[in-house]
Amino acid sequence: MTKQELEICLPLKNIGIVRKFLDKNAEFSYENHQVDTYFDSKTTAWTKKVDGKNPVDFWLRIREEGDVASINFKDFSRSHRSDIASCTEFESIVSKPSDAKKILGCLGFAPAVVVDKVRRAYKFHDVEIALDRVMDLGDYIEIEYYGDKSDVDEIRQLLNLRLLEINAETGEYDEFGYPYLMLMKKRGML
Repeated sequence: MTKQELEICLPLKNIGIVRKFLDKNAEFSYENHQVDTYFDSKTTAWTKKVDGKNPVDFWLRIREEGDVASINFKDFSRSHRSDIASCTEFESIVSKPSDAKKILGCLGFAPAVVVDKVRRAYKFHDVEIALDRVMDLGDYIEIEYYGDKSDVDEIRQLLNLRLLEINAETGEYDEFGYPYLMLMKKRGML
């Protein structure tokens, strides 16, 4: 499955208020517990770029979510925008995540970081809003646009409008993602 994403992610200071608003005014989609293991290898060394300034070009991840697991590869395509992430994504279901991890190990990949989160997602107008409680990082909000718009500035304005509508009190944009932040924390950079 190939998919284009356009989203912003921010630390969320008032998750309780936002959740109450969304429970009342949005369409609940799902709640789940996701454990994402991100991999790197000596030959690719994607995670060596983690320095708090430069984004990685790729992520390779195995997600375990209840009885379902998947392998996912993200190829980031960033223009000169630091506040909206765009990537090409390939994903496939994995029936035995432990075997998939062994296969990656045989190919020279090793776990770089694990992101453990509980996600509660909603459909709100033309966006998906996910409230994430990320172990060792805190509360975040991801808001992703789905639709026909292609102008990045127009989409950014729309995403920010949706944040205002739900009364979200947020921190600075996270342009790098949870695995990046976890690696920064692991390296004592956060």
